[in-house]
Amino acid sequence: MEKINKNTQGALRDYVERINNLLDQVVTAQDKYIRPLREDIKDIYKAAQREGFDKGAIKEVVRRKRMGDEQREIVQLYDEKYFESILK
Repeated sequence: MEKINKNTQGALRDYVERINNLLDQVVTAQDKYIRPLREDIKDIYKAAQREGFDKGAIKEVVRRKRMGDEQREIVQLYDEKYFESILK
């Protein structure tokens, strides 16, 4: 896997932050605003895909970014242990 350059890293960070901001709005939005916000999120994922980013990977990054530090560490620990056990 090749290293991500600064421009690509910045674009990825922008997509993730935009999605996170919209997800925060979804949590507090009135019902009539939720659907348009979700459509905006879908559009951001589509734009990221057009730029060559993997939608599933971005979704995982967003999911983990929204976790607390302790929960993220636990998930990472399980990931490492599970992969270690199946790769032996």
